[in-house]
Amino acid sequence: MPKDPPHTACPCGSTNDYQVCCFPCISGSRPASTPESLMRSRYTAFRLKDPGYLVKTLDPEQLAASGGEIPLLAQLKQTMAVTDWLGLKVMDSGQDGPDRGWVEFAAFFSRDGKLGQLHERSTFVKKQGLWYYTNGDILPNMTVGRNQPCFCGSGKKFKRCHGPGAWL
Repeated sequence: MPKDPPHTACPCGSTNDYQVCCFPCISGSRPASTPESLMRSRYTAFRLKDPGYLVKTLDPEQLAASGGEIPLLAQLKQTMAVTDWLGLKVMDSGQDGPDRGWVEFAAFFSRDGKLGQLHERSTFVKKQGLWYYTNGDILPNMTVGRNQPCFCGSGKKFKRCHGPGAWL
């Protein structure tokens, strides 16, 4: 179980403190209550480089189809070694009944000094009272306006922070 973190803003970009937002899910003290809370905690696990949580919250059927835990952990560690996640924007989320849900989000990252974006509509399934990530459809990159707040949470305008010129 992860060590009790200091009081800081949650990496998922919510307005909540990490100790009450994603930490309880990642530490195992409280399961995610919605597809969005699972997606936010999974993003936080990517940002904090915690591949074990990502494997644990992947639909067991998808885990088996991917070749199992050991190859997936190796792949995640390799990706985490070269990727820094910078910010998350959740556009929409919902449920298609009590055991199926979805989240549309854009996650911003840096790899080899270049910025990138993952815009996805993820799907989730609830089994035995727990939410799991199943898969996602990649969507076209969303546009970030020059005068919008930067996705990284710096409080600066996008053009003065991670603006054009540094994208993959």
